[in-house]
Amino acid sequence: MLSDMWLFLLTFSSAVVSVMGVVRGNYWLVAAGGIILWPVCFDLNGTTSFHGLIFLPFFHVASVIALNKHSKRLAWLFLIPSLLLAIMFLTVFIVFGFRQDGVVY
Repeated sequence: MLSDMWLFLLTFSSAVVSVMGVVRGNYWLVAAGGIILWPVCFDLNGTTSFHGLIFLPFFHVASVIALNKHSKRLAWLFLIPSLLLAIMFLTVFIVFGFRQDGVVY
């Protein structure tokens, strides 16, 4: 299981790379954001709170397809779930902080 620091870093870096990809119109950056997000989704899918999160990188695939068809609005729409996950982690870790043993207190 990934520690909370790694969950935050991977999710936030995935969001930043994906946003840069949509803003610049580079679909390969959005695909890289989905690849970065995959270990987080795989790790969190085993918990009861985030069951089914393993399908979140497929929204990045849909965003890549939308960028290929030159539809930035649709690409932004497909990135909303992963951006909300990154905002949730950012909020939780700002409010509660990080612990070295991987448990949020």
